[in-house]
Amino acid sequence: MKRHIPYAVANYEEIVRENYYFVDKTRFIHEIEKYKIPVFLRPQLRWVSSET
Repeated sequence: MKRHIPYAVANYEEIVRENYYFVDKTRFIHEIEKYKIPVFLRPQLRWVSSET
């Protein structure tokens, strides 16, 4: 079965059921907490043009 990369899927049950790729980064939480000002990366927002 071919695995896909989930996009905008926040439901863990769905990730498992649909056999999506999943990377558990729990072990890095301790390292992130050491930073005074952590940087969190998130998906780029899609800007909608008001031109029609």
